[in-house]
Amino acid sequence: MNNMLEANMENKAMHQPHSSQESDDSSKQGFDKQQIIDTIYSHYGKPEKIIEEKFNLYTSYVTRSGQEVPAWNKVGWQRGRFSVYVLREKKPTDSFERIEIPKEGEGSWFFHTDGKEIKTFINGKKDATLEILRKS
Repeated sequence: MNNMLEANMENKAMHQPHSSQESDDSSKQGFDKQQIIDTIYSHYGKPEKIIEEKFNLYTSYVTRSGQEVPAWNKVGWQRGRFSVYVLREKKPTDSFERIEIPKEGEGSWFFHTDGKEIKTFINGKKDATLEILRKS
């Protein structure tokens, strides 16, 4: 009985609850998420019929199993991705409306930022260096 209790306690310690609530890592790192999004939109244009926007900075974190995953940064430049899900027109052969991420440069951007500038990449090649738009 005691061994089962100990095994159960160990199991609970290994599998700690995980919050699905999205944390805003950008504010912790000193980056303003909305300013980065606005800067990308001002340069590339904002897609129509946006369903959802996903912004991700590849910061360090600890997995549920306790393994530490390092941040994807290089000499002060934090890496990230911004993707936009848009509603596409339904074709006569479609049973449901389609939600898509447009191709890179139109609805999906990989970027590096130092908090002052953004370097955007399309198909693995640097496309632009943009100064982050500051709120007035």
